[in-house]
Amino acid sequence: MFALLIVGVVVAVPVLCAADRIIKAQARARRLRTMSERLTAATARADKQHERQQEVTEASAELTSLMPAINRPLTLPDDPGPDQAGSDEPVPDAAGLDEAEPDEYATCTGRAGSLPRCSPQPPG
Repeated sequence: MFALLIVGVVVAVPVLCAADRIIKAQARARRLRTMSERLTAATARADKQHERQQEVTEASAELTSLMPAINRPLTLPDDPGPDQAGSDEPVPDAAGLDEAEPDEYATCTGRAGSLPRCSPQPPG
């Protein structure tokens, strides 16, 4: 009787180990399948987003090619724009830079990521 008990334990231990390995392998396969499905879904979402971005970029380029005035400042038909010859207005980008005195420039201090603290330079 004692021999039968030993044989049963000797046979049961490898069977239980094999069953444990099978269960773990099935869980791993299920986990990998789920990850693969999630990766496929994320790739599909990224592709759709990329296609939408491409469509928006193409539509913007088409609109700008049809309406080039979007890139220029608004002017009246009889009035030349600030960047055209015969205009009395200064170009908006350079307006007021030559007229400022060096003492009027402000000094700004502050750390990156924070609002700067600006104050005019003291004369002298």
